[in-house]
Amino acid sequence: PLEDKVSLLVTRATGQEFELLRDHVADTLARRDVEVLYLSSRAPSAAAALLREYRARACAHGVGPHTGLNVPSSGLVAAVLLTHLCDRVDVYGLGGGVASSGWGAGAVQGSD
Repeated sequence: PLEDKVSLLVTRATGQEFELLRDHVADTLARRDVEVLYLSSRAPSAAAALLREYRARACAHGVGPHTGLNVPSSGLVAAVLLTHLCDRVDVYGLGGGVASSGWGAGAVQGSD
């Protein structure tokens, strides 16, 4: 169930898919308090650039190589978006094997 007065941020959807979701929330679920927003492709593109940089720095510090696509998760897209909207963003649970290896975000930020 959705909480009251939330905003749903939609990425990776066609315009038609977005409209179907928006109409479903408003009409079928009768949730006029829920705002459905369609993000431009710039948000996932910015997150993808950050992901590439993160992976390059991780490999430079001996973590990697990384397999899979260079497609950012929805969580990363949200975190990047929030860095533009908020004064401070705290992110927990960064990366699968990275955290368990003892290598942290400090190296990604350039501090050793």
